[in-house]
Order: sequence, then structure tokens, then C-alpha cells
Amino acid sequence: MPELLAPPDVEPAVVAVLSVDPWWVGTEYEDDPNGSIRISATGGARPVTRVVVAPTVLVECWHDDEAEAWRIAQTAYARLAAAVGSTVAGVDFKHVASTLPNNNPDVNRPRMVRYQFLTEIHTRLVPLEG
Repeated sequence: MPELLAPPDVEPAVVAVLSVDPWWVGTEYEDDPNGSIRISATGGARPVTRVVVAPTVLVECWHDDEAEAWRIAQTAYARLAAAVGSTVAGVDFKHVASTLPNNNPDVNRPRMVRYQFLTEIHTRLVPLEG
């Protein structure tokens, strides 16, 4: 039987790349006075090659100050671009392509400003465990 290959779990890798700054980073929203970043895997296109896939991740950045929310989004964008060539939490960051951050108000958090962007991470398939 051939080896079974699957996409890696990119959420923990993106959380690790972005967790070096003072704001909270995770896969669920946290109301942190320094600001918050939520990471959500959103799928992605078909495999790029037989061994490379391009999962898409939504990066949402909140703060109660608009300029600070923008700075968080800028920093997150730059950190993901700088991750190219590294391996974090089992994910090879072979290529990263992000849309530009956009201001997208969050109706569930009216006192917070939210900038968000999509990031496509080209990475290798990994052997299926289990």
C-alpha cells in the first residue's frame, strides 16, 4: 500500500510564528488589552504539485485603537513573509502569499477595530499518522 500523505495542520505553525510579540495569538478570540490575533484555517486550493499543497489561513487582528490594530496586522503580515524557508511545528514554509490587510469591522466586538488578511502557505504534504 502506498504511503498516505495529507496536508499538515497549519494553524499551530502560524500561531508559533506570530507568538513572539506582546499580543495574544491563538485559534480562538481572546480579549487581551495588548491586542489579539486569531488564526483560522480556511481550506485552500487543490495541491500545487503531487507533494506541495497551499492551505489558506485567515489572520484576524484586533485592538481597541485603530492605529494599533493596523500595526498588529502589519507585523503579522511581515512575520509570515519572513517565515519563508523555515520549518515550524512540522510545516515547511516554502512560499507565503498574503492579501493586503483590510479593515473589516466585527459586529460581535463593536468597541474593537479588526484588520484581517488571508495567507496562502505552500508546504509539503506529510505522512498521515494513525
